[in-house]
Amino acid sequence: MKAEYLQHHKDDEAVEVDKFTAVLAANYKNLSGDAVYHLNKIRQVKLHRPAELPSQTDMTRLKQYTVDRMRQLTTDTFLMWNSSAFAELRDLALCRLTLFNGRRGNKPARLRVADWEDVQKGVWVNPARVEQLSEV
Repeated sequence: MKAEYLQHHKDDEAVEVDKFTAVLAANYKNLSGDAVYHLNKIRQVKLHRPAELPSQTDMTRLKQYTVDRMRQLTTDTFLMWNSSAFAELRDLALCRLTLFNGRRGNKPARLRVADWEDVQKGVWVNPARVEQLSEV
């Protein structure tokens, strides 16, 4: 709206939009906190019900496709790697992580190189629990 007002030389209305957005930003948590809480609660309850889970057959088919396609991309010696091929491989890896970990897709997607380095250093591993694990 602000851009529209400014294009039509309605500076007073553009200032009003600025005031409105400032008030909204200042009161956002107060205005939307309950709604966000209820949405998250519904998601937690509804999405974890067995009836909402995908079928095992679909999951198996998706896994097989993902693994096969990853194998094709990584073993093709004549593949000319470009941003499209890399993005496809990245998305396939994200799919595998999401399915393997039973997580939503945005969680693995937010991982950073620093997170991987922390894992390699053992930052996220409890040494007492590691000692209790079998070698397998």
